[in-house]
Amino acid sequence: MPIGTVITADIVNSTFLSKAVFNKLIKTIDSLIGKYKNEFYRGDSFQVYLKENEKALHLALIIRLAAKRIEMETGNAADVRVAIGIGHINTPVRIMKTSGEEPFVLSGRSFDELTSGEERIVIKSFDDEANCIFRIIARFVDYIFKDITAKQAAVIFELLMGSTQTDAAKRLKKSQVTINKQVHAAGWREIEKLLMDYTNAFHQFNLK
Repeated sequence: MPIGTVITADIVNSTFLSKAVFNKLIKTIDSLIGKYKNEFYRGDSFQVYLKENEKALHLALIIRLAAKRIEMETGNAADVRVAIGIGHINTPVRIMKTSGEEPFVLSGRSFDELTSGEERIVIKSFDDEANCIFRIIARFVDYIFKDITAKQAAVIFELLMGSTQTDAAKRLKKSQVTINKQVHAAGWREIEKLLMDYTNAFHQFNLK
């Protein structure tokens, strides 16, 4: 039976953003999730369905960084709450909002629990042993993102999009030295390791 992944998310503090900034963020998110089956609802909320299960955390981090870096331009803090659900798919997913497939249920229920606390990301699969690892990964992601600055978020965003530090320096109009300092301060090495741990969990628990 195939396995799929669903991201359920919403923009935190969206009401504090100007209409122009909010629309710009929505446009950015739309471009990031456009290659996957997705749906926006209630203005600042959205779902994404991925068959490439191992890519979900990478996508979630990029989306959160896109929101975090906004403060650099506007002075208004923003973030994205993300619930990743990993489960079996019995029938083809055609209409996302009415799907009762396992990853949609896991993602939706986890998201409802997430909104009541200070956590910003949760990862839930059908495998309890895998979930132990996913909880640790999610907590560490929140730990890193709690203190990440908008400038650091902009740099890490570029790196996760495939840019080199040299490319990031050019795009952000910063010196190579400044970019390097921000990379280390933001915990780039740790983020890379988290993504590797996430991928390894799929192989270890046969979640592909």
